[in-house]
Amino acid sequence: MQKLDSLNQLFKTAVSSLGVIAKLLGLWISLFLFFGILWLEVFALTKWGSGENENQNYQSLGSTLVMLTFMSTG
Repeated sequence: MQKLDSLNQLFKTAVSSLGVIAKLLGLWISLFLFFGILWLEVFALTKWGSGENENQNYQSLGSTLVMLTFMSTG
């Protein structure tokens, strides 16, 4: 019975926190879009030579967001 009470409390806490989690996710997405556009404008014409391939560049917003995700998560 102890496990069920703990799970019930966990789910109640998670449901009550969904609004805060959604706001934080929205802030995270907004910051990524802002810095993605910024990095795209600054570094899109930079040639990196051997340090760049088709997956690691700033030629499109999609690849820029992927690079920002990789850099922010390690």
